[in-house]
Amino acid sequence: GAIWIGTEGGLARFDRKTGSFETFGRASAEGSGLRSSRIRTICESPVEPGELWIGTADQGLSHLNPASQTFTHLTTENSDLPDDSIYGILGDERGYLWISTNRGISRLDPATNQFESYGVEQGLQAMEFNTGAYHRGYNGELFFGGVAGLNSFFPDKINPNPFPPPDRHYGSQHLGQEWNGPGVCHVGASPPWEPDT
Repeated sequence: GAIWIGTEGGLARFDRKTGSFETFGRASAEGSGLRSSRIRTICESPVEPGELWIGTADQGLSHLNPASQTFTHLTTENSDLPDDSIYGILGDERGYLWISTNRGISRLDPATNQFESYGVEQGLQAMEFNTGAYHRGYNGELFFGGVAGLNSFFPDKINPNPFPPPDRHYGSQHLGQEWNGPGVCHVGASPPWEPDT
């Protein structure tokens, strides 16, 4: 197998058998490649081994199809991704990707490229997160560190917003109506739901 490495200069694939590197940089106007060479995080698809999701510092998400060696991109311009600055990506047991950004945490369904976003209204410590501050526990619990603390949650306890927000205007920090269900909880704060007893 290969080892994938994200850097400030692009994406690199290290072949352990041959000891060689293959690099992927920013795409030319007519070519396939990354939209940004500033890589912050790499996550292998939880349901499609070998497929990679790459979080960039300034151009959203890039998806690498290993069979065709082509990239597709999800940004604030072509999706409901709330911010193009990606800090961490974690997969869950259901195949969703959880993404920390400068505007909260978003859940991506890779099958549909649809996002569900969560903010301070749902219990996040702050809207901004930190590079490298994310972890998936052995029991499936996800952890994301931000500028004001740590958020932890079990993805299967998070339900989609039953009251979808109105159309979002790009550039707005409002992510939707208040969500009335289990959610992300700031460490040290009371959870927005009744704990199981």
